[in-house]
Amino acid sequence: MTDLPSQGGYLRANRSGYAQPNRVVTKPRDPALIREEILQHINEEKLVRTRISQLDEDVKRAQARRDELNNQVKTVLEKAKNYREKRDKANLQVKECKERRDEIHNRIGALYREAMGMKKQRDNYLGMLREKGLDPQTKRTIDSLEWKIQTVPMSLEKEREIVERIAKLSAGLEYEDEARKWHDKMLKIFDEVDKLREEAQEWHQRVERYARLSQEHHDMMCKMYREADKLREEADKAHEEFLSKLSELKNEKSKLRSLKNKIAKLRNEYNEAKAMRIVAKIRAKRKTFDEVLAAMEKLKNGEKLGLDEIYLLRRCKLI
Repeated sequence: MTDLPSQGGYLRANRSGYAQPNRVVTKPRDPALIREEILQHINEEKLVRTRISQLDEDVKRAQARRDELNNQVKTVLEKAKNYREKRDKANLQVKECKERRDEIHNRIGALYREAMGMKKQRDNYLGMLREKGLDPQTKRTIDSLEWKIQTVPMSLEKEREIVERIAKLSAGLEYEDEARKWHDKMLKIFDEVDKLREEAQEWHQRVERYARLSQEHHDMMCKMYREADKLREEADKAHEEFLSKLSELKNEKSKLRSLKNKIAKLRNEYNEAKAMRIVAKIRAKRKTFDEVLAAMEKLKNGEKLGLDEIYLLRRCKLI
């Protein structure tokens, strides 16, 4: 079987001696050049592996930072939720205290109107006393006059005057008693009003205290929400960095796979080129051996040798 030259390589001949165009054997490249190209790709592979290692660390770092920030966001939002619940509870207490305070104010208003009615009744009786020219302190005056009659020596005429005055004053004593009764009732109501006002003031102070507490919780809740927004923004940036580094990492891994495939193909090509060189050397040696045998046969038969045959036998030190 012989190799026939063809355009771009060799065509494998069949047993009949005709070329078969089903397989083209291309001339192999120089193994040294292939080896140099392999080394270049290996160096490039090392650089890619270094970048992959660095990017892998960057991805893990960005992911850890993002997860940490997201956890902080959850923690801060939980705090904001607690402050909101405390604020709402304080607002409910404000509402309850206001209702209690307003109930007391309504009670005070009702009692005050009732007291004004009693004052009017008292003033009516006092007016009756004034119409009769009597002093509102009638009983005290009567007691004083009776004590004077009993203890102070006086004429019969003077005593008669005092007795007449006592009789006149006693006629208005009923009005004074009624006025005093209504006055005492009014004072009793005013005492109750004063107590209720103190109680209302206590409830009002509670309203103010819970309102301040509600505002404090509201301010802290808003602060937590602002902090959560800031942390969420940082987490989004960390996530963007994570995605960017992850994309770079995927690209570098794709490059690495491509380089591995190239190196594997080049190594196969290198091995084939070396093998073909060895085969070529073997074939060249076999051809030389056949040519030496043919020249020796001609020399043995006394045939004339050509210059190439003489040179070949001399080179092999056979002549």
